[in-house]
Amino acid sequence: MFGWEETQGAENKRKLKELLELRKKYGDNDNALCTLGRSSEGIKQEIEQRTRVHKKHIQTIIKLVILFIIPPIIGTVLSFMGMDDNTTELISMIIFGLIGGVMIYSENKSV
Repeated sequence: MFGWEETQGAENKRKLKELLELRKKYGDNDNALCTLGRSSEGIKQEIEQRTRVHKKHIQTIIKLVILFIIPPIIGTVLSFMGMDDNTTELISMIIFGLIGGVMIYSENKSV
């Protein structure tokens, strides 16, 4: 997964560099770029779309880290404070469910 993203990032940089070189060579003339088979708008849209996909992957990874890291940390803190193991596990599961529910709700609301 990460290898693919690195490859896409390198490809986006290469395409952007290529576009900038074409602009230096032919000026800011879209007709000249189109005759070369490259539309500046097309390249911009492609880079923006790939950037959006990349941001979405990062957001998903952050959400998963939050979902699977926070409840065990809270459970560990409660356990060290002297709380019963069953109660600690119950509270951790409730927090896990709440965080997961909020993430699912916010995901569905944004779509």
